[in-house]
Formats: sequence, structure tokens, C-alpha cells
Amino acid sequence: MSVGRIKLARQPKNEALSSPLLAYPNVHFFACDITNPTAVYSTAEKIKTSLNRDPSILINNAGILASHTILNTSDDFLRRIFDVNVLSNWYTTKAFLPAMLTQNRGHIITIASTASYIGVAGLADYTASKAAILAFHESLNQELKHHYKAPNVLTTSIHPNWVRTPLLGPVEQELQRRGSEVLEPEEVADRVVEAVRGCRGGQVFLPKSVGKISALRGCRIGCRRG
Repeated sequence: MSVGRIKLARQPKNEALSSPLLAYPNVHFFACDITNPTAVYSTAEKIKTSLNRDPSILINNAGILASHTILNTSDDFLRRIFDVNVLSNWYTTKAFLPAMLTQNRGHIITIASTASYIGVAGLADYTASKAAILAFHESLNQELKHHYKAPNVLTTSIHPNWVRTPLLGPVEQELQRRGSEVLEPEEVADRVVEAVRGCRGGQVFLPKSVGKISALRGCRIGCRRG
């Protein structure tokens, strides 16, 4: 069975099309400002028309990052990072989830981060945005189970540590200085494909050893309350 892949992106078409994946005939690109809900919804309709069917797999992967303290974060960037990292998840889910519910099948994947569980000095806006999409994803799980009764619409949250993408540019030198492990994008992509092809939802930490950070978060909250 041929599977069509769609890239929905805000960057200029010539930049997005530099991806080797887009050299394949069943891969399509749609330029869209994902921070604009009207643009997302209208582009979603174009996608459905182009495919002559409703997409059943949604991977929310958009993200931006910059290093600055809370006081040095500009109001414009603060709004932008939440528009891109958080609110776009709402728009794309609202655009594609209804058809999944009707058919009671689909898979929504949230590319979160280990930063969902811990604050980092100099990256307060980024870590807050990742905590927000984890909360969004967990709430989506609950709604699918208790509100929509759609057990075959699966969800997976991916929590990688640092990944060598353009997003990492502002902090990569500092990470190298500290000897922090940096994953290759292919490692994350492989786990996403594994989750989709395995037809199972869940939560994935990369590398696996960083999974303890979620337990650490729970422990810290428990200790404070105690």
C-alpha cells in the first residue's frame, strides 16, 4: 500500500524542499503559517482534497528555541515561541482529529522533550512550552478515552534529550563544552516510525536512560508537599 507523506511547514518552500525525503513522488509539501489557525484549517482542507481522503497520522513537531534569561526574553519572542511550540498543536489537532474520531482510527504524535519535566536556566520559555504540550498531550489522551470513546485513535509522546537539528544552534556549543550527549535526528525519526508501524501509543524517552527524569519530577513534587 502506498503511503503519502505530507510536510506542513512555515519555512520557505525552497528551504523545506531541500529535504531528501521530499524527492519521493508520494511526499507533498504545503506551505502554511502554523501559528495562524485560519491558515492551518484552510491548508488542512487542501491536503484532504489533494489526497482525496483524510490523513490518519499527525506528527506535531514544530518548535523554536533561543537562549535568554526570563528578564531578557522579549515579549514578541515569548508570544512567538508559545504560538509555534504550543498553540500550533491545538490548531493541527483540531484540523485533523475530527476525521480520526469519525473513523475511530488514527495516531497523533507529539514531539515533546525531556524539557517537559524540568526547568532550565536560560531556557525558561522553551521548557515552559514543552511542559505545556505534555499537559496538552495528556489531556488529549483523557478526552479520547473518556469523552470521545475512541480507543483506536492512538497517541504517542516523544521525549528526546538534545537533538542535532537547527533548533539546537543557539546552545550547541555550550552543550559540547559540557560534554552533553546529542542525538541524531534519525534516532528520533526511527522511534516515531516504530511507534506508528507498531500501531501502539505510549511514551518514548531518548535515550532510554533519561526516562528517570519523569520519576525525578514526581519525587521533587512529592518531597515538597511532604
